[in-house]
Formats: sequence, C-alpha cells, structure tokens
Amino acid sequence: MEVSPNPAKTLVKVKANISMEEVEKLHLYDISGRLIKTISVRPQDISRGVLSVDVIGVQDGLYIMQMWSKQQQKMAEQRLVIKK
Repeated sequence: MEVSPNPAKTLVKVKANISMEEVEKLHLYDISGRLIKTISVRPQDISRGVLSVDVIGVQDGLYIMQMWSKQQQKMAEQRLVIKK
C-alpha cells in the first residue's frame, strides 16, 4: 500500500498492489492504537485504482493506516504523518 503525500495536510491518496475493488475499508489509528477514523471504500470513490481520503479533521501526529478486505482480513498497513 502506498500513501501519498506523506506527510499529509488535508487529503491522502491510497494505492494498493491489489485491486482496490477488493478493499472494504481503511482504518486510521493513532500511535497509541486508538481508532480515529474508519473509511468505507465504495467503487465510485476509486479513480484509476487510487482512493482519495480526507484527513482534514485529524490532528497533527503519527498514524497507522490499515487496509481491510471484504473478507475482514488485514491486507496492508502504512504509517502516515499528518502535519498541517
């Protein structure tokens, strides 16, 4: 999974090595493991295999973004820095 830009300000683009149609949701956790945001992935939100994720309401800090499949399996994990 690729997340860019990293560090991010308002929007991140998520790209995976697999088909994004197989992805059901993304979870964003803070560094202490607390779930901050869940993003449901809908086919209409994907453009050329890339999903745009709004992080405007998320405070500055280090986060872990996890990608989950429709079979409820963790597919990938990436660190993300948010700095406004």
